[in-house]
Amino acid sequence: MMQMDIAQFLAERKAAKMTGDKDALAKMNNGLDSAQNAQASSQNKDSKSEAARAMDMLKSLSKNYGQAKEEVEKEKAQKEAEQNEKLAKLQQAGLTVRGVKHDYDEDDAKGLRAVFDMFDSKESGGIPIVSLGTLLQKLGVSATDEEIAHAKKEFDADGNGVLDFEEFLDMVHQLQAFQAKKEEILMHDRPDEEVQACKAVFDTLDRSATGSITEADLQECFEKIGNPQSDSDISKMVETFDSDGNGTIEFDEFMGMLECLTAQAAGDEDKVKEIMKRKFDSEQQEKVKGNKARAAGIAAGKSVYRKGGTIKEVEETAALAAKVAGATEDYIQQASAQARKNILVDLNGLLEDCAKKGNLEDLEECLERGAEATWQNPKEDGRTALQVACDNNNPDCAEELIDHGADVNYVNERGYATIYFAAGHRDPKCVMLLIEHGALVTTTSSPDSTTALSRACIFGNAASAKLLIENSANIDHQDSKGVTPLMLACNRGDWECVKCLAIDNSAEINIQDTKGNTALDMTILANHEDLSIMEMLLRNGATCMSSNARKIDKSNLQTDTLNALDNMEARKEKDKKERETNKGKLPDVQPSPRGQAALDGIMAGGLPGPVPSKAGLAPVKPTAKGTQALSMSASVPNV
Repeated sequence: MMQMDIAQFLAERKAAKMTGDKDALAKMNNGLDSAQNAQASSQNKDSKSEAARAMDMLKSLSKNYGQAKEEVEKEKAQKEAEQNEKLAKLQQAGLTVRGVKHDYDEDDAKGLRAVFDMFDSKESGGIPIVSLGTLLQKLGVSATDEEIAHAKKEFDADGNGVLDFEEFLDMVHQLQAFQAKKEEILMHDRPDEEVQACKAVFDTLDRSATGSITEADLQECFEKIGNPQSDSDISKMVETFDSDGNGTIEFDEFMGMLECLTAQAAGDEDKVKEIMKRKFDSEQQEKVKGNKARAAGIAAGKSVYRKGGTIKEVEETAALAAKVAGATEDYIQQASAQARKNILVDLNGLLEDCAKKGNLEDLEECLERGAEATWQNPKEDGRTALQVACDNNNPDCAEELIDHGADVNYVNERGYATIYFAAGHRDPKCVMLLIEHGALVTTTSSPDSTTALSRACIFGNAASAKLLIENSANIDHQDSKGVTPLMLACNRGDWECVKCLAIDNSAEINIQDTKGNTALDMTILANHEDLSIMEMLLRNGATCMSSNARKIDKSNLQTDTLNALDNMEARKEKDKKERETNKGKLPDVQPSPRGQAALDGIMAGGLPGPVPSKAGLAPVKPTAKGTQALSMSASVPNV
């Protein structure tokens, strides 16, 4: 203790006293005891000089300890006074808002009504007081358990455990006002004169009285005080202190910015760090508050939807509920957009289900509430409700969807056009409806390049096939495998479709697919009991592979059909002989007039003269190189 530095001792004892560290204080006291013991020991040893020094130290310690104790008590008293002043302000804030009736406008009241209805699950006109804490959370009101208990007692005047809507409005108004006042006191704990001075500067910059200042206003301010900043520095400054991200600086943000700039100018880095930390904490609180308000808006929108509200009402309610919960404009827009997105997923799903089942009444209600007639189901390859209605042959639903903007020529992610789905039914009403509204009948569908006419023939829908042909469908279209609508009809054995294609509209009967099969081959391979299609094809000059021709049971064929079959085999034999005779021969190609003139000149042993040209143009003479080439070719003997 004799060698211990007095200043260090005092500093440590002061710190221990302020922090209430009893162990450290005990050590300090032990140090004093050691000093006293040292004094007694020195007397025993007759060492007056050591005793004198020990006594001097004790006197010094006693004096400085008294000063340190006085400073600690003074600082503690000052903090208690400041805390009491804050509490007094909070109590006064509570008194100023307590008992004041709400002044919400119609829109705000509508948003709060939606929140109220969420908790009024039984639609009794009141909400249980026990739900008050959860309700306030959804409104972004941060209240302690004591404040919630007090609110329950104060606002449930009749003690029935239920709040009606007017009581609810008054309660929310008072609690929000109290919270705003509390935040103002706690977050902006500055002397009134300092706040007033800052406000005066702010108002000077805010010339348009909008409650905010822009980057240009800040630049002008710095120029007036002789410290102009670059545009990038001004932008960074605004970005740093613009807590709500609206691109301008409001008064609260302005105060924080001034405080930080002042500390920077004084070189107080610790103060700057403290300010930025406080700003970060404030932003985090605002973010939490904004998220809660957004969630309140989304939940309110969902409540409106469950009670039959439209998408527009959902969006409006979500925005209003978020607003009264204290959200900034950004969070208000997010609440509205997310509420719309969430509800549309459900509503569009209901719309598709109604289109599938043919429930016109419910489908109309879905559309009235805001369901999207153009919605593409991501889980079903982008299929639309109109495609579903046509695929399930519900023309009334299809017409209603078209009236609400459904695209009749939409092609889904798999490449199937809307009219392709409609052609799969014998009833041609959906096909007719789509054509009347401008559907293209020639659209090919991936991945097999089929058309609506092909699909009609696959399912034997002669009425739809006829309607498609009348509206310019390609009757001889070949899909990715070379198959035509007639081949598909023959394979199915549908006489009406075959008649519509081959007899009524003269479809080509001898087109071959990628395997060399014709319509007759398809008929033979299908092995239908009814031979009408086979006989019609043979009488009209159809051909097939010889291997398939041998499979035909001639015992059941009529005489003229047998003759046609014999003629087909005779033609095939004749064609075969001609191909063998002409094998290796080049086709007889006639030269053009210009080519013939050049050949005549060469055969005459001289150079060709000017070559006649088409359309009366001037004759063309050979170039020097061309003349040389022609001379060389003329001297070559014929082989």
